[in-house]
Amino acid sequence: RYSGAGALRIAEDGTLVIPVRGQTLREQAPTLYQDKRGQRVPVEGRFTLGEDGTVGFLVGAYDGSLFVATLKETDLRRFTIAGAVATQRDVFFNGIYGRLRTARQGPDGSLYLTTSNGAGDQVIRITPTQ
Repeated sequence: RYSGAGALRIAEDGTLVIPVRGQTLREQAPTLYQDKRGQRVPVEGRFTLGEDGTVGFLVGAYDGSLFVATLKETDLRRFTIAGAVATQRDVFFNGIYGRLRTARQGPDGSLYLTTSNGAGDQVIRITPTQ
């Protein structure tokens, strides 16, 4: 959610439009990808808006990934696992939500993140696509 903002909307180009005190802020649509054998492969992704005004992300299917939330670095990191070796592949939401404490997959297949900023903490749901 965006505190103090008017009615949010998603523009045709995927940009999140945020009206605030007579001005309009725009947050670019996310660009998502994964590395497969050294090649950057696009992954479907876009903003979503809940009925209550909650902003989320719809993220396409990933394969063989471990997601780790970081407190100090304030981001979500994706690793691939090969045998006993974990290799970092992607960094998401760098500084957007502040300190991220936990990343867990829910029974619905969504990835849930929790923040740990001391005030205004939230649970963020990232929904996979098929």
